[in-house]
Amino acid sequence: MLILETIFLISVILIWFMIGYQFIFSIFGYINFIRSMKEKQKVDQMHFELPTCTILIPAHNEAVVIGNTIEAMLKLEYPEGKLKRQSGSFV
Repeated sequence: MLILETIFLISVILIWFMIGYQFIFSIFGYINFIRSMKEKQKVDQMHFELPTCTILIPAHNEAVVIGNTIEAMLKLEYPEGKLKRQSGSFV
């Protein structure tokens, strides 16, 4: 019986150790999450100068879907003066 009791005791100790281990990581993960949310708010309030960008839309034999593609490009949230769109058949 002594062997079974020892195995049971070691099993209980290991289970509680694993529960504590996961609990500590959960607490540190939550603290890190809160810190990252505060940092995200600071970054969201900053103003960044975006580079100019040109979007090329290849449209060779695309009559069926070119309308949807152009509508999607027009819905982009990018400063209008910084974004250029070009479409056509590039051969």
